[in-house]
Amino acid sequence: MAMICIRDARMDYKRLVTIYTNFARNSYGTDKIVELVDVGSEYKALKVAGFTTIAEVDVFLKDVMTKSFLTRDYERREHYMWNISEENFDKLIQNGLVQAYSDFYKSNY
Repeated sequence: MAMICIRDARMDYKRLVTIYTNFARNSYGTDKIVELVDVGSEYKALKVAGFTTIAEVDVFLKDVMTKSFLTRDYERREHYMWNISEENFDKLIQNGLVQAYSDFYKSNY
């Protein structure tokens, strides 16, 4: 799945979920599900599920980076984009250590 983790800020997250849902479904298929989740006390994340391969997630994340209408709300804020497994997602949600996961991701992927 794809995950876009954003340091919690005053932002219209409901609007962001709608924008990402429309983009993912229109560009990558109607089976894509976008959810907003809390990650620890300082971050919120958009979880985009329904991809069948890691390569498809990578293409999606690269596509997101080129679309300013998707990133304008958070591009100047601390944020991370990851291709993340369900197992690692569960661990991240449990411990909420975003920076530690970012370091792990950089060193392993």
